[in-house]
Amino acid sequence: MFKKVVITFFGTSKDEPLHQEIYKIAETGGSFDFLNALDEDIYSDADLKLKV
Repeated sequence: MFKKVVITFFGTSKDEPLHQEIYKIAETGGSFDFLNALDEDIYSDADLKLKV
């Protein structure tokens, strides 16, 4: 099971090279590896108090 993390930057086009480097670091750095752990997926939509 794969989960997606969205990283958004608000800036100008001159900032694009920096943003691309941050994307690469986030993708390969391992900081978000915990999202693939089975014990991390403990909640479901049924747990929501407010459904939008």
